[in-house]
Amino acid sequence: MDNEHLSYSKDFNLGIILMGIYYVFEFGSFQALYPFVKKMHLPFIMVAISTIYVVLRFFFRKNISFTNPTTQSFALLCSFWICYSYAETISPIDREYTIKQFFSFFVYYLIVLSSVTKPSQFILLIDIWLLSICYSSLHGILQGGLVWGSQWLKDQNQFSTLLTIAIPFALFFLFNFQGKFRKIFYTSCLILFLTGVIVSASRGGFVALLSCGLLCLIFSKKSKIVLLLLFGCATILVFQFAPQKFFREVETISMGTEERTARARVYYYELAFKMFRDHPFLGVGPVNYPQYFSDYDYKRVRKYGTKRVGHSTPLAILSETGLIGAMIFFLLQVRMYKNWRFFHKQISLLEGEPLEKRQIRFFLSVANACAIAQVVFLINSLFLTLTTFPFYWCLVPFSETWKNLFFEYVQKG
Repeated sequence: MDNEHLSYSKDFNLGIILMGIYYVFEFGSFQALYPFVKKMHLPFIMVAISTIYVVLRFFFRKNISFTNPTTQSFALLCSFWICYSYAETISPIDREYTIKQFFSFFVYYLIVLSSVTKPSQFILLIDIWLLSICYSSLHGILQGGLVWGSQWLKDQNQFSTLLTIAIPFALFFLFNFQGKFRKIFYTSCLILFLTGVIVSASRGGFVALLSCGLLCLIFSKKSKIVLLLLFGCATILVFQFAPQKFFREVETISMGTEERTARARVYYYELAFKMFRDHPFLGVGPVNYPQYFSDYDYKRVRKYGTKRVGHSTPLAILSETGLIGAMIFFLLQVRMYKNWRFFHKQISLLEGEPLEKRQIRFFLSVANACAIAQVVFLINSLFLTLTTFPFYWCLVPFSETWKNLFFEYVQKG
């Protein structure tokens, strides 16, 4: 396994190069860190090139199909958001932004699905993704737990969300590879991600980190002792080097709704429920919560600012797209869950088959990493509005592609 995946030169193709550039600029924060890059309008250029690439691959029947359930679910969700945003989003800027985002999410989903045709290419893609996040993590640590000017990481809570999502991949890859270079790389990832969460002093990030650690421990078959040692070392480092701000923020978790920020968020949640109650089927429209906030603000919080966000992705989906939008999102999440269950069901059927156990264990580990990352995102999303952020949507092609690769491996058996 280790020797097979060390040769990157044979795994690159145009699709992986396009995705690598996308990850570097979106998750590596290059546009925020280097102003001259922002002036080049690379996101628009990348989406245009990627769209042409997808159309050509579809025209020449190069691994692009709309027959599998996950692709259909994701296509339905993206189409719903694009069409509903075009029809109902009030702000022209928000409308254009949301349409572009969901269009690009689906384009990049198709590129990953059609370009990653063997496990080594999937690992290469994840390595580029992790390396990009490492770069943002380093700058975020130096900037106090966020990346100033970044579209996705300009807030400590957003910063910690991305890092906690990436931790399961770095951890399970560390357990499954023996090469020194890879051990150093994945260990460095974990150190940077953990340090970043601590420096961010995000309460939601801390809860997500604990949940991530617990889930990794549960799904680590033969590495529980090593994982416990890692957690022990991490705990010592936290108490030894974490800033006082981190402990003050953690202490406020126990204060519940009595803490000022928590009270404000509960109030925003209440308004989201009222919007949903008044518009149960289709909500108030994508990204329209801030526009409707003043109409529902019975406490007149608007004197501090005319617009607010709901600070909860599930409630944002419910209040802005109603039961229909929530059901479409739930349908996609069910498909992601079934992808994970597919591994466990297949492995239980493969007992006694002449397949390499180490390879099977690796497939299962990565599937668990995908599932844990999804759960960690959902935990973070309870406290943040991340609907148009790429954090969750990049996990969709990871889950589906890895399932397809495992299915091909079993079929070749």
